[in-house]
Amino acid sequence: MYRTTAAWTAAPVVSRVVSRTGTLLGVTPNAGRDIDERELLPLIWTGPDPKLGAE
Repeated sequence: MYRTTAAWTAAPVVSRVVSRTGTLLGVTPNAGRDIDERELLPLIWTGPDPKLGAE
């Protein structure tokens, strides 16, 4: 029943830690830069392959 409690508690803490750590390391946000998804797409599970002739 209370499965989302940890996420609600951890998310603000992680946000603050990342913000403060980024500032200490000199990392600034760059809205013009995006991630390259080509390396990540093979890692995403798309589900089982449909069986041939199972229609």
